[in-house]
Amino acid sequence: MRKSNGSRVELSVDMLRSFVTLARTLNVSDAAQELGVTRQTFRRYINDLEVIRGGKLLTLKRGRYALTTLGMQFLQDANEILWRVNSCDIRNRYSLRKMDGFEHSQYLGADGRKFYSQQHSLSSVNTTGLPIVKELLRAWGTSATQLEHEEMDAIRPYLVIYRRSQRGWICADIGDNSAYGRWFGSAWAKSARGALSEDDQVGDEFNTFVSRAYSEIYYGGSIRIDHLFAYLPRGGFDAPQPVNFQRVLAGCVFPDGQQALAVLVAITNRVEIQSIPEAERFVVTEELIMDGEKI
Repeated sequence: MRKSNGSRVELSVDMLRSFVTLARTLNVSDAAQELGVTRQTFRRYINDLEVIRGGKLLTLKRGRYALTTLGMQFLQDANEILWRVNSCDIRNRYSLRKMDGFEHSQYLGADGRKFYSQQHSLSSVNTTGLPIVKELLRAWGTSATQLEHEEMDAIRPYLVIYRRSQRGWICADIGDNSAYGRWFGSAWAKSARGALSEDDQVGDEFNTFVSRAYSEIYYGGSIRIDHLFAYLPRGGFDAPQPVNFQRVLAGCVFPDGQQALAVLVAITNRVEIQSIPEAERFVVTEELIMDGEKI
């Protein structure tokens, strides 16, 4: 791809980082400061990327940036490329690799705590899937991904529902029986409705780690199962507490035709994550596990 003056524009990691950062902050000054570059350099990265992509990725209205349709479509690809670039750098705190077509990821927090995730096949529900996980897969298929379908009624109290906005992931609803509500408390669950996921008390580290696959499932309308180990803040404790859980991401559709992301989290000790060292494995106490939840 060439500029109007005939010089060739080569895609760079700096361009992608600038675009992803601006898509999140929607403010050039904030984004440029975060990346440690001048506004002029930052604007050049965005302009060159738009030349490569063949169209506007962002528009500026009343002093605020917004993603165009092309920008929203490209954002998922840009994030995916950056994830893989970061995973190649052993100095980076993120690690992502694929084994037999499934993702295995790890994140090292600033305090030295390690987070682990392993993607599983849909057929794994036959051996490791909990009853509520099986119910979501059944209801999701029977309802043809329609979130408000009667087949989804029984599983809805266990789900957290997100919409995607220009600013990020907005929590549209948190079920009364969801693992989020149980772990963080009902007061938190109520306050999280309508808020950005980045603004919750879960923490930036966890949000960054778990949300990487959201866009793929949301825009593709597909479904995915992961087993995770993480440290999460919990009322009454000074430090984040370790927890194991199975998670299902399901692309759904609201009655108005807009896309939705349904997230089911089931706290359990029945997790299979190959990369966790034996010394770091953790057993969740009986009162928290959701193995016996029946729909």
